[in-house]
Amino acid sequence: MAFAAVRKVFGGTVAVDDVTLDLARGEILALLGENGAGKSTMIKAIAGLVPCFGGKVRLGETDVTGLPPHVLVGNGMGF
Repeated sequence: MAFAAVRKVFGGTVAVDDVTLDLARGEILALLGENGAGKSTMIKAIAGLVPCFGGKVRLGETDVTGLPPHVLVGNGMGF
């Protein structure tokens, strides 16, 4: 899974700004940060639970940006 330049904005507040990561199959990643840092929002945007304001999400070589959660689950991705 990879995501590039993921951005999420609520009103005028930037919750996630230009996050780019590339994870290998089976790799585990921990997101650490203070309350309100955007950790949950980033995962929700990647999982299709809230729309991304910008960026791309890939699962393997497939662009899954903006797909609804039930489609992502069918492709092996979940939150």
